[in-house]
Amino acid sequence: RNFVTYMMSFAKDKDRRLPRDLQDRISTEYQQRARMAPENSLDPYKMACYKIVGRCELTKRTIEGINLSSNDWLWLQFCLAREVNRVEEVAGDVFGLDEIRESVSEIGQRHYQKGQEGLGGYGTFFHLQILAGMFEQAISFLFPYSYISAVHFAIGLCHYGLLRVSEVPGADTELRECNRLQMPFIAC
Repeated sequence: RNFVTYMMSFAKDKDRRLPRDLQDRISTEYQQRARMAPENSLDPYKMACYKIVGRCELTKRTIEGINLSSNDWLWLQFCLAREVNRVEEVAGDVFGLDEIRESVSEIGQRHYQKGQEGLGGYGTFFHLQILAGMFEQAISFLFPYSYISAVHFAIGLCHYGLLRVSEVPGADTELRECNRLQMPFIAC
């Protein structure tokens, strides 16, 4: 009933945000549907639309009833993410690129330890890191598996200014290090 109103407001806003009153209404409606519906009666795709348009229940960033590939999962994360002034935003509504990167890092720690193949192979995790903008981490991760590919990707990323590279070559350094601001870079 109300979804057309939510969708129209979402589409008209240049930042794809709902006004606070509509945000509260869609969140309430989402919660009521999720809580009161008989088991297995909810359309997971309809709930996905509510979740994406209304950024509902950001503490749970998956969609029940839908099997997501790694690309679908990451797409959902980017749909839910917003870069906002964290001071002005309600605490539960804060979810941005930093949180996506934390999630990708946690996935790596759980499923892609050194020497392990992980879910879908090392290429899947490398792909997740690249899409999340974790370029230095991705090159560092790929290097032990395929140093030629890592070097080629590093050259391309460096060419477009997306890779931080050290100014001074080091003798016995790790491939990826952090500067004094804790920003990762590739040591050459």
